[in-house]
Amino acid sequence: MKIAITLDENGMVSGHFGHCPKYVIYDVQGDKVAGKEFIDNPGHEQCTLPEFLSGFGISLVITGSMGVRANQIFTDRGIKTITGATGTPEQVLEKYLKGELTSSDQYCQH
Repeated sequence: MKIAITLDENGMVSGHFGHCPKYVIYDVQGDKVAGKEFIDNPGHEQCTLPEFLSGFGISLVITGSMGVRANQIFTDRGIKTITGATGTPEQVLEKYLKGELTSSDQYCQH
């Protein structure tokens, strides 16, 4: 399973999916991290980032928030999203792997 987490300029989970400078993609096997890769955000153009990230084979995106349209594009591709995440990517990933991370299901309306 590949999990993409948004990063802000301080290395914390970004408050917005499309405007983050980077993504960290974790390759998770069972409950262990088998690898991670940092990807620069290629630029926020409406509806292009879900397609960009899906090219990395991700099955889950974790972020602070995202637009309704981006969420729908991920859903249409069978990629889950979790919004409302805060903290470091490692903390968020650990919570997810323990089954303790839930989505706020609140999305930006722009």
